[in-house]
Amino acid sequence: MTIYQLLFGVKKVTWREMRTVPNLLTLSRPVIFLPLVLVLHILGHDLWAMVGVIAGASTDYLDGWLARRGGGATAIGKYIDTAWDKLFYPPILCVLLLDLDRVQLSFSPEWFRNFLLIALTVMLVFEFALWLTRIMLMHEVVWYRRFCDCVSVAAKRPGKLKVWAQTFSASFLLLGLGTGMDWPFWLGLFWFLTVIPLIIWSFVSRHKWPDD
Repeated sequence: MTIYQLLFGVKKVTWREMRTVPNLLTLSRPVIFLPLVLVLHILGHDLWAMVGVIAGASTDYLDGWLARRGGGATAIGKYIDTAWDKLFYPPILCVLLLDLDRVQLSFSPEWFRNFLLIALTVMLVFEFALWLTRIMLMHEVVWYRRFCDCVSVAAKRPGKLKVWAQTFSASFLLLGLGTGMDWPFWLGLFWFLTVIPLIIWSFVSRHKWPDD
């Protein structure tokens, strides 16, 4: 499996297929908003980075709305909309949670930091597993369909809830970093921990035991 197939879900895609407004909005998340948010965070402009997260997250709604309204929803569009979210939200959360030392929390023992690192690892593992699930569906891998209870690469309800939780988490973490207040940071951690059961639910809801 090539990097190209991981990114687009197909062996070949033309620029004509990609240059629709919904697909360009999807592309903007990892290509424009991700570097923008990370650079602003590194430079210490965390409140502006929060605005970047919210703006990037808004494209996640707009691309789907425009595709449905214009009747231009495609399998490739549905694939990259969900797959490329994994190139936007997880890297931001990784950077923010690994930057915990910047925040003087009232409660931050070593075991709690280790717990957050374990939760972060779980999120990354299941994000990659969901990415592979969509690859299998796009390529109609027969043996995998015995275990997969879904024929669409589009996001299901648990996946959509997970994206909202990731958005809230990143936004509140950046608000806490930008203002120096504890409560936004704790709220951000709460939403991050909410991501874990949602992402496991998203993965499990797509799978089933074979009948024989």
